[in-house]
Order: sequence, then C-alpha cells, then structure tokens
Amino acid sequence: MGRASWTVGASGGGDPRCLVALGALSGRGHCSSSSCGGHGRGLGGPSARRGRRSGRDRRRTRAGARTTARRPSICSAAARGLRRRGRMARGRVGGPAQLTHRRKLPPQHRWRLCTVTKPVEELTVVVDQDGGVDDALALALLAHDPNVTIVGVGSVHGNVDADTAARNAVRVLELAGMETTPVASGASRPLQQALHLAHPADLLGKLAGAPRGHPAKASAVEQLLAAARMHAGRLSVLTLGPLTNLAKAVHADPQLPHLVRRVVMMGGAYRVGGNASATAESNIWHDPEAADIVLGAGFGDLTLVPLDITRDVTVTRLWLHHLAHRGGPGRRVAQRLLACGHRLPSFAMHDALAAAILLDPQIATYERQCLRVELNGDQRGRIVPFESGTRQPVAIAHTADRRSLFTQLHGALRGPVAARWRERRLTPGVRGDQKTVC
Repeated sequence: MGRASWTVGASGGGDPRCLVALGALSGRGHCSSSSCGGHGRGLGGPSARRGRRSGRDRRRTRAGARTTARRPSICSAAARGLRRRGRMARGRVGGPAQLTHRRKLPPQHRWRLCTVTKPVEELTVVVDQDGGVDDALALALLAHDPNVTIVGVGSVHGNVDADTAARNAVRVLELAGMETTPVASGASRPLQQALHLAHPADLLGKLAGAPRGHPAKASAVEQLLAAARMHAGRLSVLTLGPLTNLAKAVHADPQLPHLVRRVVMMGGAYRVGGNASATAESNIWHDPEAADIVLGAGFGDLTLVPLDITRDVTVTRLWLHHLAHRGGPGRRVAQRLLACGHRLPSFAMHDALAAAILLDPQIATYERQCLRVELNGDQRGRIVPFESGTRQPVAIAHTADRRSLFTQLHGALRGPVAARWRERRLTPGVRGDQKTVC
C-alpha cells in the first residue's frame, strides 16, 4: 500500500490546526478539520464517531447476505490510520489527531494535499541608527528578509558622530547589495545638552571598511517626513540610537504620528539599572528631551525594547567561534567581531533584537504603560510611568524568544550581507582569536 504525507501550516484567520487534504479525507475539496469551517469530517471529531464511511459506501447487511462494500482509497485509509493514532495517543476519541508522521504519498495522490500557511506581511521601513556594530547587525537582519523594503536610513549622534554613522550605513548597505537605498545624515547633537559619543574610535568603520558611495544631501528628518507622506499608514520606523531625529520630525509635522503605522525603538531602562548612568540607558541618556517628546507625541503603535530585555539576549564568543569555523560567508564577520570584542565573554544584541521584534512581534511578550522620561536630577534619562495617563500607552517588551533571534541572526550572517563581507580581507597578521584595538 502506498504511503501518505501530511503537512500542517498555521492559517491566517482560522484554526491553525486546519489541514486541507483535497479528496484525501472527505472526498471533496474542503478542509477536514473538525475545528475549521470546512465541510469535511474532522480527524477524530464528533462526526468521525458517527461513521467511518459515507452513505454511498455503507451497505446494509442482511442475514446471510454478502457484504459488497468497496475497498477504501489509499488516502482514506491513511486518514483513518492517522485518526486512530491521534485518538490512542491522547487516550480519548474527540478532537483532531496530531499529525506527527511524515509518509511518502504516491504520485497520483500528491495533487490532493496543500498547506495552509499564514500570509506574509510586507514591511516598509525607515531605520534611524547611530553607526555601531549592533546597528549593522540590525540592518543585516532587515536586508536578509525578502519581505522588508528599506526606503531610507538616517544617522544620528550616539555611538559615533552623525556623519560617520551615515558613512557606516552606506557601507553596510553596499555589502548587502542595496546601494540604491538612500542614506541621510541627521542630527549631530542633542536638542539641549552637550554632545557625548559612546565610541569615538568607530568600531564599525574598521569592521566594514570605507564606503564607495556617499550619503544623500537631504537631512534624515526630511527623508523621514517624505517617506511618511509617501507611505502614509504603511510606514514602520525603527530607531536604534538617540531619538533626536524623530523628535525633530514630530516638531516639524505634528501629524507624523498619524502617518506612521508603527514605531519600534531600542532604548530605556525600565526596571533595571542603566548602562550610561545608574538609571539611564545610553540611547535615552544621550538626548532625554527628544525621548520624552517621542513618548508623548501620540504614536498609536509604539514598542519600547528596553535594556531589561536586551541585556539578557547575548551572543557568546563560543557561538561566534562556531560560526567563524564553519567556513561559510559569515566566517570573516565572526572573526572581526571576535577581534574587536577583545576578551568580552559575550556580546549584547541590543539593536538586533529590536529589528527582530519589528520583523516578528510574536517573539516577545509585552506590557502596556504610559511612560515619560525624567529630565532633572540624578535620575535624568530614566524611563518612568506617566501617572496622569493622558499619553498613548507604550508596549514594553518584557521577554523574548532567544532562539528566534539567533535563527534570524545566523541566517543574516550567512546570507548575502556576509557573503559580500568576504570581499574585505582581514588585516594582515590578525586572526579572529587575537586581540586588536578597534
């Protein structure tokens, strides 16, 4: 007897256990799950208990008469076998069977099966970044996803100055084969306080090399406003640095929160200590006034990815060593990260996690709270609840699926971005396990 193969996908609007097996389960082109709205019988559901065959197949047996019921088809027999195994595995009769066995289907029956999958959502994104190594990894994640269209990349002060951050973004996009993506230089200093740079040595520039192209003449604020008007209601904004550019854009056009579909911002320390001060996270601490403007601007869908969650999502040196010795296109990227990381036991993927949450919000859990930024005293830059409740609530990422992030990151490092990174040769005499000054 032939062998059958069953594939289950997640349906977008119905039951995720829905299995469409055309002709295989019910003889008709309908879904056969008992929990779906189709017309077929469910696997082990209530209708399955009423009879195993349709009315045409059942034969009334008279006393002494010979039963002439026809032999069931291959697919019907396989479906009943799956029903029986599913009921026995759970110790009960009702409910759909667990399709855990993969079996080969005869060629004449392969047309009968199809998989119900969740429709893929396309994203139109503007990225605002400050030129760090984890910013480059976030761009690599977005560039690796075929359903993401990056319509603009802006730079802001933070890790390095805004002009250097713009050049680094141009280089990363060149490595990703996205030379036509516009890059604009943004705010070079905070709204009020003095300028402070986290990494004046420019780690990413030494990792990726000098770009061939140049940033656009338009500013990052002008680029963001133009993209929001062109893609009104569809644009997502990912901020990976201080929020100076976004705050200036809100000041220039107060209707911007109604034009943007979603904002995902990496920043803030909600219930943990900061990394720039005792209470403030670096992106917020570099421009607290801008962060408070964004939190109170009225964005309908604003997600905060704070230090509470990003500091626990780290890439270890062992993971990078494993990637460096696999021989794939991500080998040299991992070697340079190891070299620039000196003897750090792990690397926090702050911006990469924010990009992963933008791509798939389901990898994290959230709590909603109205927020503000403390602007005075020793706690300047701290994210605190907004008591009056007149602001739009913010979705604060609470926990994350690390495996999903590592899967996306591994694919990006072994994808087209990392493949073009091979064009840049390592510094002579420097290996991935050696200590260098980046």
